[in-house]
Amino acid sequence: MRSALLCSLAFAGVCVANVVSAADTPRTPTPIGPAVASSEPLNTGAFVNHKVSSRKISVNQPVRLEFTTMPRQVEGVDIAAVVINGISMAGGTTWRLNGKPSVNEDAKIKTITVAVTLFPRTTGDLSLPAIPLSWLSRDTPANFGQVTVTQSLSISGETRSLPKEYDGVGGFLWGARLEDLVGSQIPATAVSVQGDKTTAKISGSLELGFRSGELAEATLLASGITLEQSRASFCERWGLPANDVDGTLTWIFGWTRITATALNEPAKPDGTKADGVRLDLVREDLAAKQAANQVRSRVFSLLEDAPKK
Repeated sequence: MRSALLCSLAFAGVCVANVVSAADTPRTPTPIGPAVASSEPLNTGAFVNHKVSSRKISVNQPVRLEFTTMPRQVEGVDIAAVVINGISMAGGTTWRLNGKPSVNEDAKIKTITVAVTLFPRTTGDLSLPAIPLSWLSRDTPANFGQVTVTQSLSISGETRSLPKEYDGVGGFLWGARLEDLVGSQIPATAVSVQGDKTTAKISGSLELGFRSGELAEATLLASGITLEQSRASFCERWGLPANDVDGTLTWIFGWTRITATALNEPAKPDGTKADGVRLDLVREDLAAKQAANQVRSRVFSLLEDAPKK
């Protein structure tokens, strides 16, 4: 008991020492375990340690960021919400948050440990998002340096070229204008309007989806195979899925998201049921652009403009 108490007091003393020294002499905390040191100094005084899983990744690989701060100093702050909003505002165009942040408060010394998993949106030398520390009295964003993202996929430890789905689908580039394709590459009879989305049936199994006139998504129905039979081939092409939950596989590379699910088709009159796989491909930047357009037209325009008579 006495030993545990001394350890706790010593650990708390490290936190206090960090706060005192931060005002005079900035210093970079030392990572522990397999962490990779930041190339830039972090905000000091608030940290006990930090970890960045890797400083060089392929576009389909995640980065796990973990950091520990002093105990909560401001009550009523939803730490997970602060982290989510901080990543969205600071790094939404370069990083994608995968899942929810993990927030753990030590039962004894009350330090806060936060862990997040991020996927890169693009390639190059990307700064990790600055995360505000609103649960501390000194609400200064924490910076974690840069990560280099190569224009490639990492599959089974090998570096592969990016698949065509990174830039488009079915021979059509993401963002292609429907008006430029109808008549030349897509028959007018194949086009139909479904709410806010215009679809074009390219074949019996591939359907393109246009948002605000731009190619933003696609759906492919493949019959005669099961999801489990397809898994190995999908992983060979796109690497390990970012998520594998309840029979749904999801891959993320750049702005492209691919989701594979089993087809739930009704049984035939003879009682048999055809196996199949559904692939949904979404270009998330174009989907976000469509959502922003809807907010502007349905919310902001009503707040700013007088009704027309």
